[in-house]
Amino acid sequence: MVRNRGTAGFTLIELLLVTVILGLLASISAPYFAAAREKAWAAAVMSDVRNVITSVETFVATEDRWPSSIEEVESAGWTASAETEVCLFIPVPATRYRGDYFIMVAAHPASETVVWTAYPILDGRVNSFQRSGQRGCEGFSPPSS
Repeated sequence: MVRNRGTAGFTLIELLLVTVILGLLASISAPYFAAAREKAWAAAVMSDVRNVITSVETFVATEDRWPSSIEEVESAGWTASAETEVCLFIPVPATRYRGDYFIMVAAHPASETVVWTAYPILDGRVNSFQRSGQRGCEGFSPPSS
């Protein structure tokens, strides 16, 4: 008995096999894309913090004093990228042992990476650390006076 092969197409088994293979590939590659997204968020926040350092230098050069808030830094020309949250901006006045400096902590709202600097103590270096289970500025609050 000869079957009529006039209709072309895929069998149900072939379609299910392709679907399973694509699902496996997606489940294997998903963590890599998530890690890349986390690194991109951290890089954007690091760039914003470096730009704050430049804006603070501009502010000090024009105003001959250190900014007292992040709003004064923004008035000197700094604007955060769309997603960067400034968690803390603490200006520290000069003492007889050390000149003026500031501490800044920033993060992306969906990221577990927090970026921080203490300028000029760290000579412009920007550092980061990972927090597990907390995203953005969760858990940061300015010190009470």
